[in-house]
Amino acid sequence: MGHRISQQHLFAVIHEREFRATTRSLRQWCSIGEDGRVIRATMRSLIQQEQLLRDVIRGWNASPAVISETSRANELLADYEHAHAEARESLSRLTPEQWEVMIDCPHDVAFWPSVRRGELLWMALRDLVDQAERFVSNSMVTDLPTLSTLREA
Repeated sequence: MGHRISQQHLFAVIHEREFRATTRSLRQWCSIGEDGRVIRATMRSLIQQEQLLRDVIRGWNASPAVISETSRANELLADYEHAHAEARESLSRLTPEQWEVMIDCPHDVAFWPSVRRGELLWMALRDLVDQAERFVSNSMVTDLPTLSTLREA
């Protein structure tokens, strides 16, 4: 019989793969000197999604980092990497029991009064991936790789 992978481990693998592909694409944007409104808005959104993952894991009392509206793309990329590292570290400390526990949903995400933590994490990860894919697919620079081609590399 094969080795059975846990939902939590699968989540961590996908989260990390998506982060690597996204940061490669964002670094290429920064390397060509792109610092426009769209890329900065995308990075702020990605930072917020990583913070959401962290907050689902740690609890809603975690304080969100302040994301400056005037930050340059390179600074935001560093903030995104930091937010991802915090989420990854929090995920590594999450026990299987904590993954399965029912938690209250925040009021602005209140589809249900409570949901299993693991399910909410999967939903947040899907949103993070969707945002990154939209950014790449809507980009005006056609010679930059897409997330799909970066995943294959």
